[in-house]
Amino acid sequence: MPELDRLRRQLLGALGAAGIGTVAPAWAQKTAPLPPAVGRWPQQEVELTVPFPAGGNSSLLGKTMARQFARETGQPMRLEYRGGGGGTAGATYVAKAPADGSHLLMGGVSMLASRAVQLQLDVDLYEDFAPLALVAQMPLVLLVSPRRLNVRTWPELLAELRRKPQRYRYASAGIGTSNHVAGEWFKLETGALLEHVPYKGSGPAMLDVAQGNVELMLDGLASALPHLQADRLRAVFVTGPQRSPLLPDVPTAHELGLDDFQSMPWYGIFAPRATPASVQARAIEVFRSMAVAPAVQKEWRAMGATWPGLYGPEFKQFLQDEMKHWARIVRETGAAARP
Repeated sequence: MPELDRLRRQLLGALGAAGIGTVAPAWAQKTAPLPPAVGRWPQQEVELTVPFPAGGNSSLLGKTMARQFARETGQPMRLEYRGGGGGTAGATYVAKAPADGSHLLMGGVSMLASRAVQLQLDVDLYEDFAPLALVAQMPLVLLVSPRRLNVRTWPELLAELRRKPQRYRYASAGIGTSNHVAGEWFKLETGALLEHVPYKGSGPAMLDVAQGNVELMLDGLASALPHLQADRLRAVFVTGPQRSPLLPDVPTAHELGLDDFQSMPWYGIFAPRATPASVQARAIEVFRSMAVAPAVQKEWRAMGATWPGLYGPEFKQFLQDEMKHWARIVRETGAAARP
């Protein structure tokens, strides 16, 4: 039987090379290997660029993905941190890298927010990349520094912001990032007068809030958890559709009457646009397999994240919808006109 299977595969290969028999019979569909270009990927280390400094949500997600990628493929995945420009510095680097599957990008919602704010960008996440997999979503958390604000609840915070207008500040990962636009959205929804303090990544921004140098920040749950557990930060609300299992006592914005204030930052894997379709297809299959790996599911739950499971064309449609969403928020808040 092994010899018969080998002969069948050789025959299929010969027919395929001749352009004959493009639809294989049922038995062949079960045993035929992946096309050569697909089956070969990856043959070497794959570099995943995280376009923000280490310590943020994308960094935490990337480390878990790199470990699982090596288990799935037998090849290492190396994280390359290239922060700056709200994620655009790292994206520019990957867009100009060889389009052979050896360079991937951990892109996120901040890069679409930067486009909506109309920053002068060298690359476009939608136009210059092939979207492979939407791998994570998590709610934003409104965080306050207990060193600067002695509040624990939303009514207490709102009363303090109105009692001392124009005194307090909020941090972000940089101009045009999702937590910058979300901060302006927060100001619009609440009437709070807050000064924006941009940083070069959410990691440095959150550290400054935890140390009491800035009062507020909206950021993803994963990187905030250690600070929350140590009471260096306090969570006022989450922006997801329901409470997070990791913060069961923290209400949603909807529960507090902020009906429109829902935002779920996301992270996805992208390849340079010219990456061969066969390599893209193989990469998508690898990420599909990673999604159901127990180690990944465990880490995602621990970070309060979910793996949405959108790949290729479905992910691209998701990006179109997200661009419309953030363009609307920018129009309503005027974030493009403010630093």
